Amino acid sequence: MAEDAFTLHDFALLAHLGWSACRLGAAAGALSRILRPLRSPEERRRNLRSELLPTRLSRARRRIDTVQAMLSHVADAYVSLPERERGGPSWQLPVNALKVTASEQCPAAVDELIEPIGLRHGYLRHQPLGLERVLRDPRSASPNHGNDRLHLANGSLSPLDQEPTLA
Repeated sequence: MAEDAFTLHDFALLAHLGWSACRLGAAAGALSRILRPLRSPEERRRNLRSELLPTRLSRARRRIDTVQAMLSHVADAYVSLPERERGGPSWQLPVNALKVTASEQCPAAVDELIEPIGLRHGYLRHQPLGLERVLRDPRSASPNHGNDRLHLANGSLSPLDQEPTLA
């Protein structure tokens, strides 16, 4: 087998990248659906009187922006790394960290959005916002490929990363 052949391990790492992008898209879509009605001046006046909704919007946006920044960094790193290094610690560490972060932050962002708009608008089936699925589906990331396993792998790989790079 050639040294640079694509392996099952490579596939798993790329799957983390792809699924993280899917979770990010779901969370960003939920935020977009919440913001759409708030773009009219009347709705903004009525819904932004309380500090709860703007605070939750800010928190959700921060979580989404964090995952987006990590995803962009990891995708750029994949393109810039020589093929022989793509299976090494300098690639595995950020991909595993992205998967863990996306699986924690994307559902948390949706949860931040559901709280202030309430059960009737955000969580019941057949509501126009449809946030119940967006909360459920990204939440499956942690149990499907355990975050604890990835933390263990990253802890073991960290000493092997010769030149840690920062985003």
